[in-house]
Parts: sequence; C-alpha cells; structure tokens
Amino acid sequence: MKRRNIILSLICACCLGSCNVTDFSENLNEPQTTSPQSLLANAEFASFTHNHILQAAISMRYMIQTADGSIFQTYDWGRGDFAEYNYLRNVQKMIEEAGDEPANQPYVAIGKIMRAHSFFMLACIYGDVPYSQALRGEDTSIDMQERFYPAYDSQKEVLTGILLELEEANEILKNAVGTVESDIVYSGDLSKWRKLANTYQLRILLMMSKKASDPALGIPQRFDEIVSNPGEYPIFSSEEDQALVNYLNTEGVRYPFYNDLDLGSKRYIGKELCDLLVSLEDPRLFVFADPSELSQASDPNARYDFNNYKGVDVTLSLDEVNELIANKEFSRINAAHYADNPVGEPSLALSYSEVMLALAEASVLGWTNAVDARRCYEEAIRSSFNFYGLSADYTSYIENPAVAYDENNALTQIYRQRYIIYMIQGDFMSLFHYHRTGFPEMVCGRGQVTTGVPYRMRYPQVEVDMNQVNMEDALRNQGFAEDDEMNKLWIYQD
Repeated sequence: MKRRNIILSLICACCLGSCNVTDFSENLNEPQTTSPQSLLANAEFASFTHNHILQAAISMRYMIQTADGSIFQTYDWGRGDFAEYNYLRNVQKMIEEAGDEPANQPYVAIGKIMRAHSFFMLACIYGDVPYSQALRGEDTSIDMQERFYPAYDSQKEVLTGILLELEEANEILKNAVGTVESDIVYSGDLSKWRKLANTYQLRILLMMSKKASDPALGIPQRFDEIVSNPGEYPIFSSEEDQALVNYLNTEGVRYPFYNDLDLGSKRYIGKELCDLLVSLEDPRLFVFADPSELSQASDPNARYDFNNYKGVDVTLSLDEVNELIANKEFSRINAAHYADNPVGEPSLALSYSEVMLALAEASVLGWTNAVDARRCYEEAIRSSFNFYGLSADYTSYIENPAVAYDENNALTQIYRQRYIIYMIQGDFMSLFHYHRTGFPEMVCGRGQVTTGVPYRMRYPQVEVDMNQVNMEDALRNQGFAEDDEMNKLWIYQD
C-alpha cells in the first residue's frame, strides 16, 4: 500500500505541476558538482603512490618469485590496463571544478603536474596513447566519436605536451594568489609544488636523452635553461622537496606489501641487485634482504656479513630455481622492512636522490655547467642512505674505492646508484632507464619467454574491444606490425 501511494503521488505531481522527466533522472544523494579541495587528497594518493611496484620489481630483478612464478619474471607480460586514466579522471575533474577562479588556480597547476606524471608513465609503458582527446567523456560540446573513442597521440607528442603543461604549472604557481587545502604531499606549500613542476621536466628531458641531437627538441638546452635559472625555474634543493606520499594504518591506504605473506616466503633478492650491492659493500643490502637461512642458523650476526647474501639467477627455469633454493643458501626479501609494518616506507614519486643523479648525468654528458657532477652524485647517495636510516654508514661507503666518484667511470657509477634507489620504488622508472642506458646488463634464459627485456606493455583488452580502429592506427604510426612487448618505442630509438 505504501508503494502504491508513492506512485500515485508521483503521477499527481506530474499532472499538476508541469512534470519534467529529467527531474527524476538526477540522484539527489550524489552531488553533481564538487570543490577542487575535496578531490585533491584522493587524486594525490592515487597518482603518486606506486601502481606497478611489484611488477616492476620482478621485471627488473630486484626480486624473483619462486613456487608459482610470475608473468613479469618470464616476460610474458600480456596486456596492460590503462589504470592511470582512472586516476586522471579525478585530476581532470579537479581542474574543471577549479575553473577560472583566481583563488583556485593553484589546483589547476597541481592538476597539470599530476597529469604530467600519469601521462609520462602511460607514454613510457605503452608508447602512443590517447592524450589530446582523452578525458573528455563529459564534454557534450564535442563529437561523440572523439569523446568516447579518442585518437592516440604519438609518444613524442605526449612527452612534449606534458613538458608544456609543466611549464604552464610553473607560471601559474609563480603568480599564485590562492592556497590549497587537503594537500597530503606538500601540506599546501606552493613553493614546493613549483619546484616539483620544474624538476619533473628534468626527469622527462633526461628520459629523452637519445633524442638529444634533435635541434627541434632542444633537450640539452632546455635542461640547462632550467638548471641555470633557479629564479625562474626553482628545482629540488634538499630532501625536504621530494615528492612522497605516506601510507596510513587505515583500510585502503596501508602500505601495499603489508601482510604480504609471499614477500617473506617465496620472494628472493635477484642476482643482479645482490651481486652489485655485495661488490660495493653497500649496507642497503641489509635493509633489502635477509641473510641466507643457513648463515642465520649458525651466526647470530649473520645480517652484517656480505658473504651471507646470495641472489637467485632468474634466467634459470622455475623448476631449477625451486631446486636451488631448497638448500637454504639464498637470500629472501627482508619482510621485516617491507611487509610487517602497515605504514611501511613512503612512496617516492620523485626523490631527491633521483634528481641529484639526473643532474650528475647531465653534467657528465655536457648538458650543463651549472652543477658539479661529483657533488650531485654524493648527495644522491647521502639522501638514499638517510632514507633507509643508514646515515652513519655514508662516509665509509663513499670512501670505498669502488664507490668514490671517478670521472673516468662516472656514468657507470651513476647508473649503478640509480638502479639501487629504485628498489621497490619508482614503479617502472628502472625499466625505462634500462632501455635508455643498457644498465644493468640483463640476459634472458630458460626463465624467460623472450630473448630480451620487453620495451612496453601491450594495449589493454578494452581498447581492442572498444577503440580498435584508433589503437591499430597507433600501432601503424609507430611502425609496429602487431601489438607486441618487444616493439621498441620511439624514446629508445637512436
């Protein structure tokens, strides 16, 4: 009877009051508009926490997985998921809600920085991706085909486009008059956001180093322009500037490896990383991994002896790996550091260490005279040691002849340290730099289905199903006969 009365009331209302059917299509419990500050924190957390960290760690052999293996270990990657577009929707909505209101322009600038971050990752993971026509599903002023079936932009167009967005963010923040609320990265400090906008340009420009000779791109010149003009382009100057997100002991925002039983049982440190750390007598090894079970059983101080650490060779077949680890001579990942703490270590979206290594490399390459390569190299190591609570070990480490800066071997030293700092950090940044520099040396064997490390992920199945024409155009435009992991992207081509 109650339901019948409700229906009758609705009918009467329509008859007596010029009923508009669209009035009933709106859910009054779901707001149609919102404020940029209400979107900021969630957008930051989604954008700046690591979204592919396990896949990247296994792909780049920081760790290997035993027992049941992993497609990222065998390099049978398959299709990606375009998850970054889910994060970008909130970012885009924040920018739209900020509008032209002068006090809201800092949200626009921050949104451009987060757009640059996500589109950079997308372009480096896939190659050509939707960019100029992306995220326009709610814009009824444009053609439906473009709204829901966006064309792909070239990797070059995406990277140059986001460099421009970062320049725009710098300009907005230089003249910002408003403030921001709900900022979990910099607590509303717009000067730090401005530094991030400019420093992120350095990350992108260095990743484009194989195109440094292209005068139209002017990559070295742009890098030097930023570094040489701190008044116009302030960049990171200390660890206080690095972009990081802290996890919380709350459902949905805990450290991603918390309570990950696999981390403490069937994941071991990879041979490439372990051998490097042992050769450098690098105490970060004690944080990253556990000594072998055999050594722990016989030596209470086993953790601090480099001889007690051994990484697993991922080129062996899974059966061979499982047979080897049965002798308990190999080192598991240090679960106490990564899995036992619900908060864990922060997610470093862009670390001071990475920036210092980028500056050191640019100096060695002759891109800029504004910085000293040795100082930047040493600062990068110092910052990484501080991050892992190893500051007391810094001096002895930097004086180690294998580590002490050598201008005749500088690039290799920089590459070594960069590989180390991306241990369970940086998502696929280590993979991107590997294809750019060739470091570390990685070979494939019975444990892989490819003859080399994949350059990219294949486009998601949803693109095959819903946007196939544009996807296939993108493949042809890149010179790819098919959608394959071994297609070499523009950014890596000499």
